[in-house]
Amino acid sequence: MSLEPTTQGKPTLEINASCQFASWLYEQNISLAFTTYQAGKLLFIGLQTDGKLSVSNVLSIGAWGYIFPAYALMKSGKW
Repeated sequence: MSLEPTTQGKPTLEINASCQFASWLYEQNISLAFTTYQAGKLLFIGLQTDGKLSVSNVLSIGAWGYIFPAYALMKSGKW
């Protein structure tokens, strides 16, 4: 994964995964969520219904922590 400047000067997100990563997610029956604290992003990596990787992100400024109880997302913050 890397952030590279584009011709417009805005960073882009590039995700590179090993060839077995999607099958590992499937076998474990999991998705991953992680943050980029300084950039204020929460990223999710999982599988689409056809087995291909799915990556999405949301802006999450001011987050101090997350908890993922069954089928929910809770965020704690300073405010």
